[in-house]
Amino acid sequence: MFQRLAFALVVLFTCYPGTSVAGDSQTVVPIPSPLIEKFDVWGSLPPDAKLAFYSGWANGLFTTTKDPGTLALGSCLGKLSFEPILAMIDKRFADHREGLKNPVSTEIIEAVTVTESPCQGIRVGR
Repeated sequence: MFQRLAFALVVLFTCYPGTSVAGDSQTVVPIPSPLIEKFDVWGSLPPDAKLAFYSGWANGLFTTTKDPGTLALGSCLGKLSFEPILAMIDKRFADHREGLKNPVSTEIIEAVTVTESPCQGIRVGR
């Protein structure tokens, strides 16, 4: 029941961004819409926040899919330490400025599957 409630609240606040859970006597903090971050957010993160962001992204993606390509990518990345993964994403950020307005997830996948990377050529379901 609580999962459905949470989903309904996300839909409500995403479709109606002026909506707030605060009553009239509370300060209203707008909920960002859309909820999908652009790749340019990566450049604003300090190294420890990049690690946390990547970890959350990976946990969300690789634990909620049945797509064979996505699972293969998760298995491949699971064999690497965080340092080379974050370096690949940082390189993508530096070298492909045209991708800054793309969803961060799309660009992370591009970064870690690029030619000559340990996970090159793995195609995830889109």
